[in-house]
Amino acid sequence: MNEDLRTAIVVDGAALATLVASFVTRASAYAGPELCLVKRLFKVRCAGCGLMRSFASIWEGNLAEAFSMHALGPVLFAALVAAPVVDAIAIARGRGPVVPRILGTSTFRAMVVLGVIAAIALPFQDAR
Repeated sequence: MNEDLRTAIVVDGAALATLVASFVTRASAYAGPELCLVKRLFKVRCAGCGLMRSFASIWEGNLAEAFSMHALGPVLFAALVAAPVVDAIAIARGRGPVVPRILGTSTFRAMVVLGVIAAIALPFQDAR
């Protein structure tokens, strides 16, 4: 098994596991205990605060609420859905997985840094 295929299995598996976990735990996203260690220990929001509630809102079909919980939640959700689909199509066409090649680019790394900055800077109305 080549390195790109191994990377694709790990990345796509993690994406699918995240989607499944967010679907299974969507009911407790609003009423459950505070799980963010940064917020529990330091009483400040981290860059990911509100993502779980954003994903829960998407599963419930409320996109406007999802954006208000975390501005990048719907974007990340779409990326988690797209990654395994894109890889599966590319593998079926005999071209090999695409996601590992994207992950290795400097453009992708710059987008991740900008995404983290945007997640911290963009306003959201997460009530917690």
